[in-house]
Amino acid sequence: MIDQQVKKIINPQIECLGILITFYNANTNISAAVAQDLEETYKGQVFQTRIRHLTKLMEAPYLRQDIFQMAPGSGAAEDYLLLSKEILQRLSDS
Repeated sequence: MIDQQVKKIINPQIECLGILITFYNANTNISAAVAQDLEETYKGQVFQTRIRHLTKLMEAPYLRQDIFQMAPGSGAAEDYLLLSKEILQRLSDS
């Protein structure tokens, strides 16, 4: 989570909004196991949205593009849109 040093140095008011699982591959047992472990350890703090693994996500910064420019119809782009909605919901709930 947010280390006390970060709070001390940068912003004492900073709080973690949630934990985001990235490089997620629903076809692998390890992705499911990691997600389950995180959800059990950090109850209610893990975002439901998972950012799927996509090679273009790694290529985009090198090409100075975001995923919406690089692969607008991809599952990862869809995931980021869902994440933005989930973040807005959490902010409005708090």
